[in-house]
Amino acid sequence: LNHNAAISINHQGLDILLMGKGIAFKKKVGDSIDVNAIETSFVLKNSENMNRFTELFITVPPEVVACSERIINLGKIKLGKTLDEILYINLTDHIHSAIERHEQGMLIQNPLRWEIQRYYPDEYAIGVKALELIGRDLGISLALDEAAFIATHFVNASLDNPFNEPQKITEIVSSIEQKVKTTFKTELDEDLIDYYR
Repeated sequence: LNHNAAISINHQGLDILLMGKGIAFKKKVGDSIDVNAIETSFVLKNSENMNRFTELFITVPPEVVACSERIINLGKIKLGKTLDEILYINLTDHIHSAIERHEQGMLIQNPLRWEIQRYYPDEYAIGVKALELIGRDLGISLALDEAAFIATHFVNASLDNPFNEPQKITEIVSSIEQKVKTTFKTELDEDLIDYYR
């Protein structure tokens, strides 16, 4: 992929993304990787997710990927839940986009921050802690509204949601979409990658 990342196959035959400083420097397909150079690894069982994560990794700085992984690990511990592997893609992409918006001076308010904080306090606490980690690891201070956005990624990734959760999530997303349309007086093109985010 680049000097700091390579795709390999683990002992179970699954694709694995390996990251580490200079891990793939001067390496060709088929060369072995020094195990001591591996700082982080991702095993995504779904090949489509692995392809999407690989594409994302090419554009996202490794330190953002590593920070996202730390946030996800924190979330797993705090929630004590199994989380869908899509979280690695969605949260990494969200954090990268939030940083880009921050650097461009674009602030997006979350009109549902209070509701998310009230109905999903554990996920919201993870979002707040995520902002601390982003500040510490990446030197960027994102607005508190981002904590609620990050929380929704954890809500969406929970595999043990009660049956009514998808309906609540859909209502929240629809409400956010309507607020964006109203605030920015625009229509959203659902075919664009930015809409998917």
